Amino acid sequence: MRAVFDTNVFISALNFGGIPRELLLAADEEIFELLISKQIIAELRGILRVKFHFDVSRIESLEKFFISFCEVVEPQKRFKRIIENPSDNMILECAVEGKADYIVSGDKHILKVRKFHGIIIVSPSEFLQKISKI
Repeated sequence: MRAVFDTNVFISALNFGGIPRELLLAADEEIFELLISKQIIAELRGILRVKFHFDVSRIESLEKFFISFCEVVEPQKRFKRIIENPSDNMILECAVEGKADYIVSGDKHILKVRKFHGIIIVSPSEFLQKISKI
């Protein structure tokens, strides 16, 4: 099973724990394959630095951690499916390029799409239920 996390799932995992952290640990334990793109990493870097005041060395350590167990995908196609927040399209692009089965997001703009190019879009709690059955 292959999945892409929206940046809000990574942020929640790192700062608040709960189900997003369980999912991140499950990916690290190779219960499923987690895909990430350079665009997602760049957005994470910016949010962690500006909004959560992480220092550069901590961000670099986290980036190395993610790359150690995530498959880095370089999307070739661009989509304009999500109008309300166009930067969210990078999640769809990563998922399509990486042939993901799932997109995991807490973002209502992404969740309301429900399915994109055969990829099922679910909340973190829905995805936890899916991987619990593996």
